[in-house]
Amino acid sequence: MAADPATPEKEALKARILLLSDIHNEEQLTVIQVAERAGTTHTTVQTTRQEYGTGGLDAALYRKERVKETKRRKPSSRTDYTKSPSRLTDEVVEKMLALMETPPPDNRKRWTVRTLAARSIEEGIVDKIAICTVAEVMKRARVNEENLSEG
Repeated sequence: MAADPATPEKEALKARILLLSDIHNEEQLTVIQVAERAGTTHTTVQTTRQEYGTGGLDAALYRKERVKETKRRKPSSRTDYTKSPSRLTDEVVEKMLALMETPPPDNRKRWTVRTLAARSIEEGIVDKIAICTVAEVMKRARVNEENLSEG
């Protein structure tokens, strides 16, 4: 059966569940028996029966559309982001690139994002730095190297 609750197959399944569950049915089937005959789970049978009992046929066959509530963002105390300059200045980037040209620590073959971030903090180049920022610096350095080698 299809997973989308609005498909005709799902509606047909729920209708079949209701017909098998009808009290006027000659066989008084249990939830498990209805599930086996309908080819679904007992949870689907129970949910369909409950929806029928509380909301009627339409509630059992068709799911109501959910209304998405838009979350209102709380006004930020700082809306002008230009007031906080980036810590990643050209000088910092140059120092990190120079650090990348030195041999990597711990007998590694090359610098990793984490080792470069840690060493940049140890060397006092930055107070703190996100791994993704270091990755961006390394990516730019590789792009620049490729552009220089091509030219």
